[in-house]
Amino acid sequence: MKEILALCLIAMNTYALAKDKRMSIAEFFNKATFENMDSICREFYDDKVRFVDPLGEINGIEDLVKYYKNLYQNVISIRFDTKNNFEKSNEKVFVWQMHLKHKKVGDGVPIVLDGVSVFRYDGDKVIYHRDYFDLGAMIYEKVPVLGALVRWIKNRAHGG
Repeated sequence: MKEILALCLIAMNTYALAKDKRMSIAEFFNKATFENMDSICREFYDDKVRFVDPLGEINGIEDLVKYYKNLYQNVISIRFDTKNNFEKSNEKVFVWQMHLKHKKVGDGVPIVLDGVSVFRYDGDKVIYHRDYFDLGAMIYEKVPVLGALVRWIKNRAHGG
């Protein structure tokens, strides 16, 4: 009986340790920088990751690292606040608010953007990542002439 109990405890501890090996989503996004992007992406994502956001789709870790490095090369500061997390087996939904200062978006003026990300895991690494956010609020509305047009269209669509 003691041996069965010991095996059960070992199995539970092994499961807990395996689950704890996953880097949290908030940790990944709040630790990621241009300088550490290659290593942190390889720790968080599977080599065969599929990434989708309003800008397009990327397949594979090499292209995802390039994409993130391109995005982060002019970041002055970035922070993600967690609003909610939902988890079901190997899938997580992460509701977030991004606080961004970027040299080429809005002339470094702080941008606050709400979004939702869906993550699927294969073991302890992310195999699928999909972001949902308003690209217009992030980029298009910050361009002088285009921004006024986008805001006017949104206002009209909302009955304004």
